[in-house]
Amino acid sequence: MAKRIITDNMIKDYCGEMHQNEMSSGTIKKYFYYLNLFRKYADGKPVSKELVIVWKDTLREQFSPVTANSALAALNGFFKWFGWEDCTVRLIKVKHRMFCPGQRELSREEYIRLVNVARGEGNERLSLLLQTVCSTGIRISELSFITVNAVDKQVAEVDCKGKVRTVFLTNGLCRLLKAYARKRNIISGMIFVTRSGKPMDRSNIWREMKQISRKAGLIRTRYSLIISGTCLQGCITARKRIW
Repeated sequence: MAKRIITDNMIKDYCGEMHQNEMSSGTIKKYFYYLNLFRKYADGKPVSKELVIVWKDTLREQFSPVTANSALAALNGFFKWFGWEDCTVRLIKVKHRMFCPGQRELSREEYIRLVNVARGEGNERLSLLLQTVCSTGIRISELSFITVNAVDKQVAEVDCKGKVRTVFLTNGLCRLLKAYARKRNIISGMIFVTRSGKPMDRSNIWREMKQISRKAGLIRTRYSLIISGTCLQGCITARKRIW
């Protein structure tokens, strides 16, 4: 049997198949990220179920069960498409909670500290990103729907996995976002973009969040709530903004 080595072209082919099946761009980007994460972990080693099980344990140590399962689901789908079903693994069992405990929410004080530190460090984009996420409850993967047009209308139409929902933007938030767009000469399209004009993704945001969270005195499990979108209700409660 030929060695099973994951290549960049294989990942691109699989993502192309997902696009043909009309899967959302957010899902495709997420799968692309997780598949490359595993490819780097494998580091040229042939794929085997034993290797995937070890990676599963690594994910369990580094991420929440929900995030780890997203990565495993991406890998399982990839394996099935290539006929490597014997390499698939079971997802981590997660007990569904009937309520969201306080430690899984971002408190108002933590939210304010993060926004103030980001602003103090001159990172206006991250400060506004935090306020947008915590004001609307949208996911990080949905930030691309916060556009100049949406801000003008004070309404964003968010398409998540084929389901469209309306997200209302407050007057105060829109005022700040318009000022930011003018300053950055963003006259159309997405507001939260990199210097090269590409949409911000989880890796960009995680890196910046990690930097300011240390200065804000927050441990990883606290600021990761925003990145993962876990129990954002506390974050929404904290939104009583400082504008």
